[in-house]
Amino acid sequence: PEQKKALLPKVVQGELILTMALTEPEADYQPEFLKTRALRRRDGFAINGTKLFVPNAHIADRLLVVCRTGRVSANGKGFTVFLVSRETEGIGLVPLITAMGDKQSEVVFQKVSASSRDVLGGVGAGWPLVESTLRKATAIQCVQTVGVMQEALAMTADYTSKRIQFGKPIGSFQAVQHRLADMLTDVEGARWTSYQAVSLLGKGLPAAREVAIAKAWTSDACQRVAYAAQHLHGGIGMDMEYDLHFYFRWAKAMELNLGVAPYHRLSIGPTIMDDRIGST
Repeated sequence: PEQKKALLPKVVQGELILTMALTEPEADYQPEFLKTRALRRRDGFAINGTKLFVPNAHIADRLLVVCRTGRVSANGKGFTVFLVSRETEGIGLVPLITAMGDKQSEVVFQKVSASSRDVLGGVGAGWPLVESTLRKATAIQCVQTVGVMQEALAMTADYTSKRIQFGKPIGSFQAVQHRLADMLTDVEGARWTSYQAVSLLGKGLPAAREVAIAKAWTSDACQRVAYAAQHLHGGIGMDMEYDLHFYFRWAKAMELNLGVAPYHRLSIGPTIMDDRIGST
């Protein structure tokens, strides 16, 4: 409660920027792949390890660093989240070149000091906080992805209504109309699965399956929409002065970030079996 009172008002007002340092060279969101460790010492902890793909680390005031602090298990036991100032001695940042052009960094921790006051959620009990944060971040990213898909569709609809071939707009051809219809179907499917996930989270209801469904669908659907947009634009779609290339790159980045579709499908399957067993 004290941490929330001290930090959240500043975050809301834009006076404090936070970012999560979670993924590591293995680039997986399963806890057993995380190796960064916080060793106990007399005056607190010393953090050692490397985090990858940390968004906006170069401007963040504090980093939420996920570390091993004890014997770990597949369900996340033994992990602790530390709130560490970016200016703390022993933190090194290396900018990464990304497909989307966003600002991500590799963050190296070498004997970085943290106190017990910097712990979020309790020592060894930080993984539920990580899971909750990932669910919310994933749902929000799905909505962002819908915006990318919507803009790619709008640009394509506009282009095909004006591009003349054989004396008429190419948008009047049946094959092009079918492709646009497929794009719209993907956009609307992504929109409503994403809205459902965000709605449940906003009401404080369980939404793990709905978030997984939204991410699995939008990851693949955004790829289909981006590819179709490039296909229907032809050569101009590859022009770097034309904005479509940005949405194509964004689609690929969003597909990979916060778990690819197969990763989320893996969590959906067992829930279907549970529903079946519960109904018999």
